[in-house]
Amino acid sequence: MKHVIMPNHAHLRVFIPPGMDKPLMALGAFVSAFKQSTSLLLRHRGRPGPLWQERYHDFICISAETIDAADAYIDNNARKRWLLEAPDRPMKVAEPLTAPRLPPDIWWAGVGATGLLDSETKIAAFRLSRSLPQSLWQKVIDCARRAAAQGYAIASTFISPCERVLFAALAADSGARMIKAGHKMLGCVYRPVGGEPTLFAERRLLLLSRQSEPDKSRRAGWLDLNANLAAIADRAVYARIEGGKLKW
Repeated sequence: MKHVIMPNHAHLRVFIPPGMDKPLMALGAFVSAFKQSTSLLLRHRGRPGPLWQERYHDFICISAETIDAADAYIDNNARKRWLLEAPDRPMKVAEPLTAPRLPPDIWWAGVGATGLLDSETKIAAFRLSRSLPQSLWQKVIDCARRAAAQGYAIASTFISPCERVLFAALAADSGARMIKAGHKMLGCVYRPVGGEPTLFAERRLLLLSRQSEPDKSRRAGWLDLNANLAAIADRAVYARIEGGKLKW
């Protein structure tokens, strides 16, 4: 059983053996017994009064993927609350964001490890073509990992299929730091999604938003944003296919 206790609720993942007759009734009986036993324990410790609400919400995990997703949600729940409630934590958006590396004529906002924009930080900007075949993705990931091992923060829009896989690979590498740029407007407070709470807590991720009005042509706007990233980086890496071969 996996669990997390929050200030005003709890999350539990329990295992129901396959083939059990009326599994949802068994789950209800378990929850009822759990509430009764914990309430009784609290009264014995001198804390009378109601402890639980009458109802509960369940979600049935029917695959390894949903179990992993439930575990990640439980693991990140406390981090999310910590990040959202502490005003000095990364969830407070710096708006406008000023840094010696950013073009002064563009209004930027940022959330997370804004220190990655310090002039001392080495940054490698990656732009990976959508046409890059999957057979070459690992070669690109290895290149980025080598740069991260040399102390470079990896900057990208992380929007193409290969870039999204690269982001996941770097997130799994405890030493990698990332700058993820986009057009999406960041508000005064950012609510983390997916695996971002861990990366924020570890000061490994900066979300960088160009708040200025993006180009009306979506492709032109993203190309311009990639040019912005290349301008703030020490190195720019462009991976594309020419004549059936990988070009850097």
